[in-house]
Amino acid sequence: MKIREKNWLEWVVFGMALLMVVSTLGYLIYDAATLSKMPPAIQVQLGEPQPIMEHFIVPVSVTNQGDRTAEGVQIEVTLDLAPGIETGFLANS
Repeated sequence: MKIREKNWLEWVVFGMALLMVVSTLGYLIYDAATLSKMPPAIQVQLGEPQPIMEHFIVPVSVTNQGDRTAEGVQIEVTLDLAPGIETGFLANS
């Protein structure tokens, strides 16, 4: 059985693929080593309420500014109709 030698194009493609794999691995190791341990910092931004028939839709944007994952976050938006009367919707994420 004859072993075929690689031509220059195969070596170039091999070198580029090896460089990409080693670079990706190096970045992942660097990122894991320099990760800070900030606790979750949840920011909630409310959009403009939009009346739809007899209901209101309120766009909500929730962002975690911390480095760690937030678990069991619950967001509740309420509408104060009159003193002592509230309606709300609870959304789990």
